[in-house]
Amino acid sequence: MRDFCQSALGCTLCSYGEKATTIYELESMEIKDLLGAGQIGEKLLATLERATGTLYRPLGVRLEAAAEAHKTRLLGKAEAEAEADKQRALARVEADRKLILAAADEEIAERAIRREWARKLQEQRNLDTIVTQAALLAESAAQASDAASEDGGTIGTTDVDPDWLTRFIDLAKGVSVPDMQRLWSRLLSSEVAAPGRFSVHSLEALKGMTRSEARDFSAFCQLVDRRSYEYVSLITGFTEELKENHSRFLTLRFPRRGQIELERYGLPDVRLMNIQRSGLLYHDRLVLRVQGTMDLNVAGSVVRITARRKRPAALTLLQLTPIGSELVSLVPNEPQPNYITALTRVLSEVFDVTSV
Repeated sequence: MRDFCQSALGCTLCSYGEKATTIYELESMEIKDLLGAGQIGEKLLATLERATGTLYRPLGVRLEAAAEAHKTRLLGKAEAEAEADKQRALARVEADRKLILAAADEEIAERAIRREWARKLQEQRNLDTIVTQAALLAESAAQASDAASEDGGTIGTTDVDPDWLTRFIDLAKGVSVPDMQRLWSRLLSSEVAAPGRFSVHSLEALKGMTRSEARDFSAFCQLVDRRSYEYVSLITGFTEELKENHSRFLTLRFPRRGQIELERYGLPDVRLMNIQRSGLLYHDRLVLRVQGTMDLNVAGSVVRITARRKRPAALTLLQLTPIGSELVSLVPNEPQPNYITALTRVLSEVFDVTSV
């Protein structure tokens, strides 16, 4: 029987010690040695089961369970380590992100402070320049007044409106172009000399002007008729008025009109439209009837016109708005002889024109 077992089974099941050793060795084997390439391991266990009954099936189950547990432990460990590494990496990334954002915030805050400081510094420079120029203009005007009057002139006691001055400072501090600064300094000097001369609307209109619009407005103001402070206009020519008894004969004779070519003096239609868009000039051309004699304070000169009885005529005008009429005093009333020559030539067709 012993020999049969040895020859048939190839194992020493009759010996307890040898059986224990065999089982120990099987349990101690590497899982991969028993399971092999999967199908081979199953075939081995099936073969042993057929030969020995159910002796090795529990062992196979245990080995399968052990293999699965080992696999689970390895995968779990790997996943745990991967998750731990992932969390550590995320923590490092988050820490780095916070450091970067903190540094960026500090840099942004520093730039904002520097920008605000530079802006305030520039605004103060602008305001100082305007006030200094205004003081020089006021001193020059005072000296001229003293020289022209025997009593040394008089100084107004009315103060500038505080609200007006506050608005002036708010708007003027943003003016950095030298040409525009000179306009603002003239405005301040004039307002201090005669408080109430300029409205807040004039300040806002001047602030809204571009440099080119201010240049166009200045060219316009150099040619205007400054007879009236409230109604300042530019004389563009004339239109002849026919008497009532001539109305039935309009098909035989049309009224004459004369126009000055304003584009020759820096005022083409496009620049006139720019002034109109700024709210400083009315769109429509006005007509002013002339009866008798009228003195025109035009372009730094005084021109006297006298209507002719046989040919009544009216002046055609481009009139400034109230705001434009306020701002016109910022432009010096300097002589413009070329415009005066052209104006005299055109108006002489219907008026008697002389220089005063």
